[in-house]
Amino acid sequence: MQQILGASQILKNIGELMGYSTKRQLAEFFGVGPSAVTDWQNRKGDRIPERRLAYVARLHGLRWQWLAYGDGPPYERQHVERSSGIELAPRELELLGKLKGSALFRRAVERLLGLDDSHMKLICQVAESMGPGKAPEPVKTDRNMAYNRWSSGLHLTSGR
Repeated sequence: MQQILGASQILKNIGELMGYSTKRQLAEFFGVGPSAVTDWQNRKGDRIPERRLAYVARLHGLRWQWLAYGDGPPYERQHVERSSGIELAPRELELLGKLKGSALFRRAVERLLGLDDSHMKLICQVAESMGPGKAPEPVKTDRNMAYNRWSSGLHLTSGR
């Protein structure tokens, strides 16, 4: 029978998968306090209780074999988000769930839904310019030129 990985290796694997760099992040992932993570590594013989591993595997949609033994891929498969049909990794699905539950995010979406097409186009251009790579050139139209003249007088920093 294969031996379950030590707590240090499991925590390292989770940290790499999820992009975690702190003990607090790992503790939140496992649903425990940071002292429990320290206990697993130092006082409990470098072991995470199997019940906790099973709980975390179910909670986060991880394969037990990957979590406990480091075998195979971490997830069974990609999930398809029902309303959009977009394939999402379980971590992305989890983030989407948190966003959907956020009152602040809900208000922002409601405000966006009330905008007309020209404003939505502008927001998309700004969002793209914030991402990696070069922003696309704006489309030259009379409406954009009027907006550019108007917006050039705006100061987007606080205090003005």
